[in-house]
Amino acid sequence: AHGHEMHATSSAIAQGHEHVYLDSDDLEDVTPTSVNDELIQSNGDARLELRIFNGAYASVRRRSARARETDYWVNLAFLDPEPLRRNEGPWVGIAGASGILAGAGLIVARTGFYADAGPGLKLAVAVALLTAITSAGIGFRRFRNRLYFVTRHGRVPVLRLAANNPGRSQVRRFVDRIGAAARAAHQQRAAVRSHYLRDEMKEHRRLREAGVLAENDYEAAKVRVLAAHG
Repeated sequence: AHGHEMHATSSAIAQGHEHVYLDSDDLEDVTPTSVNDELIQSNGDARLELRIFNGAYASVRRRSARARETDYWVNLAFLDPEPLRRNEGPWVGIAGASGILAGAGLIVARTGFYADAGPGLKLAVAVALLTAITSAGIGFRRFRNRLYFVTRHGRVPVLRLAANNPGRSQVRRFVDRIGAAARAAHQQRAAVRSHYLRDEMKEHRRLREAGVLAENDYEAAKVRVLAAHG
């Protein structure tokens, strides 16, 4: 419908915003004319292609044999330039359990029981200890392996990537380029505060309509955006 009216929640209204008007036919659309940088990540049959284009946007294309293809873009003016690190739940458990086993193995290795044990048992304890230490190291590294960018004020994740694929230095360089582009794009857009609020709200709505944001994330983002501009 045209002339769509978006109402803030009561908490946002209390901060001075009664409503924000958006024209449903006036969402931003861009055509890539230049690619500034790119990062390709592959893991088995999954492939993630990230590109910075036109100096102020990032495109995301994710392909996998197990899931439908994802293809969208993000306006970097509304992206927090600093990525967050996400802990991968299963690896937290692996790291913790392996660390406990490694500690127990070290305790056993220092007792009289170990000193009196036969060669076979000593070898088994040594192998178990080495395995536990190795698993703890791998688990800790893997559960800190994901980076994600969130929208500047909406605080919803819109861009996820592995921290060391294809290499940690390559990812760090790409992340730095996104951060620099996001800061520059934000500085240009934020000159007129009321326009920035309007455009930031539109960006979240566009991402929802593109299927990037779930409805509950979108509604939560609206409240945060309005509160940030209160």
